[in-house]
Parts: sequence; structure tokens; C-alpha cells
Amino acid sequence: MATIRVDVKDAMGRTTTKLLDEKQTRAVLCQKCGSEVFLTGMKLKRVSKILVGSPNDLFVNLPVVYCAKCQFVIQDDRPRNESNNGDKLKVLK
Repeated sequence: MATIRVDVKDAMGRTTTKLLDEKQTRAVLCQKCGSEVFLTGMKLKRVSKILVGSPNDLFVNLPVVYCAKCQFVIQDDRPRNESNNGDKLKVLK
């Protein structure tokens, strides 16, 4: 099995490197189809020029992780007032 390097920050902001055996981990499965293969993508959000005080609207890149099989977006870090509506990213081949 593979060794996985994990950098962990404690409450004081110090980083500690831990080496884990892959057997000590659990697979993350897609909530929709059960696949354990994921890809990274990018969502774009537009921010109003009025809000940021610039002459033009701004675009903000938001990294996302999505299922390679069904394109379901994993959204664990989303604020609790937003629901996961099963957003799908269109994958261009």
C-alpha cells in the first residue's frame, strides 16, 4: 500500500507533517452514484463592480471537486444555508 503525506495545522497555526498508510484512510464515495473517482473543476462567480468599487465586474474562481462518473459536485464546505441541488458540471471532451 502507498504512504500518504498529510500536512496538518494545529490551533496555533503550526504545520505538522504526518505519514499515513493508505490502510488507515477511508474512501470518499460520490453521494449520487457511489464512485470513488473525482476530478477538479472551477466554478466562476461574477461580483458586481458596485460591491467591489471597481470600474468593471470581477470574476472569482471557485475550485470544486466533482464525480468523474456522474459529475455530481461535492459541496461539503458550502455554507449551510445553501443546499446541494446536485449541481452538474458539463465536461467537455
